Amino acid sequence: MRRRDERGAGTVLTAGVCAALMVVAWCSCVLVAWLGQISAAQDAADLAALAAAGAAAGGADPCPAAHEVAARNGAEMTDCTMRGDRWAFVVDIRVRGALEPSLPGAPRDVEAVAAAGSLQ
Repeated sequence: MRRRDERGAGTVLTAGVCAALMVVAWCSCVLVAWLGQISAAQDAADLAALAAAGAAAGGADPCPAAHEVAARNGAEMTDCTMRGDRWAFVVDIRVRGALEPSLPGAPRDVEAVAAAGSLQ
């Protein structure tokens, strides 16, 4: 009976393990990048809400202030709502930011919501 030659089998196994590790590392990098971008969108929403609340407390229109702050932080403001009056109010802000890299079948953007004000 003749034995099969198994030379090179370890090389194929090592190449397969390395390829699997590279795919896992790439997916981890994409996930970490997305988590950072989600956090940045929430930060932009929070800052925009605070700017809007400050503008409303000063008697100005809150939405233009929120729009400017959101744009400066790389987000697009999609909604701005003020509830209450000048003395007791809450400003609700909704912003959208892009998720990069974009992958087929994955979400292309993230939406964040924040509120600021003095409504009791």
